[in-house]
Amino acid sequence: MKPTIVLIGMLMSLLALASCASTQSTLDGRYKRNVVQYRVPVIIISVDGKSTTNALKYVDPGKHVLKLRSSRVASPNNSPKTVDFEVAPCTGYVLAAQHENPTSSRWELVIDRTFPLPKCQWNEQAVQK
Repeated sequence: MKPTIVLIGMLMSLLALASCASTQSTLDGRYKRNVVQYRVPVIIISVDGKSTTNALKYVDPGKHVLKLRSSRVASPNNSPKTVDFEVAPCTGYVLAAQHENPTSSRWELVIDRTFPLPKCQWNEQAVQK
């Protein structure tokens, strides 16, 4: 019976360690603060050509291609933008669309804020293997 308990304990430890050792970063288009004038949430349509309906995207560090759209009311000129985006390890990004004025459909992608992800352990050597 003891070997079974030891084995279960080891498996639980490995599971806990695996869940804590994430190296992924996050991209979040759900800007909420309304502090900067004409800044609105951005809709992340796809990352590296893979579309998803999740507002929060988990991505590996490195360069990615993002397809985005401003969440401002649709207009004929509000077509998606494709941008290259460099993601740092273990970092969360809150992205937003910064418009020129209240009626403009032209916008630029801005990083509203970044933050370190808790329980994220970046090991560059392990990722390069």
